[in-house]
Amino acid sequence: RKMQGGFEYCGRCDDLVKVGGRWLDVRGVQEELTNIPGVKEAKLMHAGHKQVAFVILDLDQSQPAKAFLDLLRRRLPTGFHLHVLCGDRLPRLAATGKVDRAKLAETIAVAPTTSATGLQETGMAENRRQEVLRRYGIAYQAL
Repeated sequence: RKMQGGFEYCGRCDDLVKVGGRWLDVRGVQEELTNIPGVKEAKLMHAGHKQVAFVILDLDQSQPAKAFLDLLRRRLPTGFHLHVLCGDRLPRLAATGKVDRAKLAETIAVAPTTSATGLQETGMAENRRQEVLRRYGIAYQAL
């Protein structure tokens, strides 16, 4: 409430967004994804003209690759693109510890390439990228 009267809009305090005419609880979907065994972290966001879900996998889990990726896709809302990233965690802002959305958006903007297996490679460390391609790339070859 302003001193002169009226109100000032400061944004939403929840994670509800409207996607395709329907309200979506982004935080709820992120929690649902992180509750899947084999997923360390997940972040849903709007990047460019896409709705994107970034996922960090726990590579110590041994699961059939195709079934695992299909499960992730089924849990995503319609219209979201899945990006599997390597690392221990999503990039963070040093000052606040929050997920660095700009850094994640850069991974899409930095000319993402598609490997022969069909897995999108977006700014991954080479050794971790090879590990993901080895474990999860086989599923894409079958598609």
